[in-house]
Amino acid sequence: MEKMYSYHSFLFPFRFDYVARQVANKEELYREYSFQERVDIAKAKRFLESSGWEYEPFRIDSDERYSESAYYYDYVNEALFNKEKFDAEDISWNFVKKFTDAQLHFKIFQSKEYALEIEQISLRIFFSGVAIVVIAAKNCKYEDLEDILRINEYARRVYPQFLPLEDVKDTFLPDWITIRLDKESVTENFQKYNRPRMYGIGKHILWLLGGHFSNRVQKECFFIQPILDDRMFVVSWYGSEIAKDIAKEYEKNDLWYRYVFVDGGNKTVQDEKMQKELIEKATYTRWKNDATLYGVSRYSFVALCDGEWFCANVIFNHMKHHYKDMALYVLANRATMVRFFDEIRSIARLKREQEQFYDRTKELYYLYLEFMSRLFFREITPQDQGIELYQKLLGWFDFDKDIKDLENEIEKLHNIADMELTKQEQEGMNLLSKIGFWLLPPSLLAGFLGMNIFGGEVFRFSDFPHLQKCFHQYPILSAVISFFAVLIVGFGMGWMLEKIFKNLIAKSKK
Repeated sequence: MEKMYSYHSFLFPFRFDYVARQVANKEELYREYSFQERVDIAKAKRFLESSGWEYEPFRIDSDERYSESAYYYDYVNEALFNKEKFDAEDISWNFVKKFTDAQLHFKIFQSKEYALEIEQISLRIFFSGVAIVVIAAKNCKYEDLEDILRINEYARRVYPQFLPLEDVKDTFLPDWITIRLDKESVTENFQKYNRPRMYGIGKHILWLLGGHFSNRVQKECFFIQPILDDRMFVVSWYGSEIAKDIAKEYEKNDLWYRYVFVDGGNKTVQDEKMQKELIEKATYTRWKNDATLYGVSRYSFVALCDGEWFCANVIFNHMKHHYKDMALYVLANRATMVRFFDEIRSIARLKREQEQFYDRTKELYYLYLEFMSRLFFREITPQDQGIELYQKLLGWFDFDKDIKDLENEIEKLHNIADMELTKQEQEGMNLLSKIGFWLLPPSLLAGFLGMNIFGGEVFRFSDFPHLQKCFHQYPILSAVISFFAVLIVGFGMGWMLEKIFKNLIAKSKK
């Protein structure tokens, strides 16, 4: 069996919105369609299946699968693992790309080429309109830690971090990157950025998703956008004897810092005090004396161990499954909150369209409640190490502040929507009251003219023969004239009464 030196899972979070008909831009898309219309999970499933993806039920059919499921609480299992049958009411759905042989191949600008064997490509979709592509690859060729650092740094890039292109390729970006699945492949060399344009997702990622997913607003496609960064999150395991030396003084070790913070070239901190503070925040040292270190940052979840049996089996399996799941879970929560903030901004633009404003606000409020009750949890596992690593990972994302801010923003929208609705209802009641007030005098006048007093009529046609004859000859015209005459007299009386009441109220206030 070929020896494996390292294992890498690259996680790319993005948001998706279905475009039912052609619109001018994304702002028009958000204005015209509600969240539920844009986040159509059943349609996404059909599109993915037509592009070679398969919905994969989670089955406990191996020791690794059992351990992976048992590691988390049941309510977290609901967010991480598929049911036997697809259900659009679930919280998330996992799809896998089927292939026999696959490779991740890239070249560093004016330097070395790397080729990794892709073991799995998966896509987890969440109810909140965010999804995460996971490309898992193993390295059986490159043993040196410098190579591992370059793999993590360059293979994760989605689009250029800055321009001009030659400068960024000389620093962070691969010269080109190719993904091959069986006999098909696609290469991204980022040359389209030679002419400055708005960033877009690399075509190697778009190709994996399929033709119904685009980084442009296109009819009958899902419009996808990066939601967190220009690079993928890295989950990496590396087994080597070098771990024994690094673990002794990890706080001062530049290689450990570069591994944790994904620096393929020079380390990106040049202050010893700051480096020590960052590395202490990032490093989990429970097993330091056994030459095992874990590191977490905003961009990575890594493990370094000695390459012996326990490292190559137990720690490796935990990184491949348990901690990849943990990273994916945290990214899904972070991406969901960012998406909800975007939705708030879109809803705020509808302030002049009161009915839409109210409906969209109510929709987002219920989505937020579902997010807090079904997806975001402060504790996700009963295992001590899992609890500690999860808290360490959360520490890089200010979840408490973001959740509080998100709740406040949604509450503000909800209050404004309620005020507008109350205002509309009050205006409607005022109009009805005014109509009733103005109709009262005509009603009284009509009733007065038709009353009998002491057996006699107040108004008798026999006393006005010409009027009686007119009514007989032109009944419809006479009725219309009479109706409007009563209204005019009645409304005149109503207008006079309204003026009198207003004057009395004004005097009473003085």
